Amino acid sequence: RKVTLENVTPDAFSQVLKFIYTENTSFPQECDVLDVHSAAILLALPELEQACLTEMLHRVSVENVIRFMRYAKMHGIKELKERCIEYTGSSLTVFTNVMLTKDYGVLFIKDPILHNEMITAYAGKK
Repeated sequence: RKVTLENVTPDAFSQVLKFIYTENTSFPQECDVLDVHSAAILLALPELEQACLTEMLHRVSVENVIRFMRYAKMHGIKELKERCIEYTGSSLTVFTNVMLTKDYGVLFIKDPILHNEMITAYAGKK
């Protein structure tokens, strides 16, 4: 019998299996923690969800902040969304570098409300 899990990548499922069998929640740097988090939600693994959230909070960077912010909004993860907004507003250099990413253009077009939250956070730091 074959079971298909829609929208769960093989790498994410590998991390899920590692967690189930070993309770190990360390993630290789190349691991897409958002994919693992989505799989943890789908498979009702709250401990893995929390481990993924902790990892995402530590991994916020110029390259992924907008992706993380949109994911947080989509899944109602207030702590991650706030961390991302705080990060983008942390300095002019960070804010400028985030604006230069391709994800910034997508955010500007697809989610103007979230974009405004990010701008407001930066403006409030000045």
